[in-house]
Amino acid sequence: MMQQAEQGERIPAFRGEAHAWCWIGDTTRAIRVILESGESGIFNVGTDADPIMLIDIARIACELTGASTDLIDEIDGPAGRAAPRISIDRLRSLGWRPEVGLKDGLRLLLESGRPAPAV
Repeated sequence: MMQQAEQGERIPAFRGEAHAWCWIGDTTRAIRVILESGESGIFNVGTDADPIMLIDIARIACELTGASTDLIDEIDGPAGRAAPRISIDRLRSLGWRPEVGLKDGLRLLLESGRPAPAV
C-alpha cells in the first residue's frame, strides 16, 4: 500500500478485513530475545494488539506519502480469509514488548525505501 500510494497507483483494500501489525524491527528483536533466552519450544512472534482495518492502513499510507485517498478502492476480499489472533504471553514473559507502532513503522518503511540525500 505504501508503494502504491507513493507511486500514485490504485490501492485495493479488502472491505471489513483487519490485521494486527508488528514492525519488522520488533519481530527481529523478538527472535533475538528468544534465541538468547535459551528457551525451547514454540513462541508466537507478532503482536496481540487490536487489529486495524485495511482501509485505515490505506488511509495512513496516503497520509504519509502525500497521496490522495481517492486512490483507495474498498473491494470485497476473497472468501474464507481469516485474520488469526495470537497469544504472545510466552514471548512477553521473556521481557519482550513491541516498541514501534503502526504509523511509526510505516514511516520507517517509507524512509528506508527512499534514496539518501546527496551530500
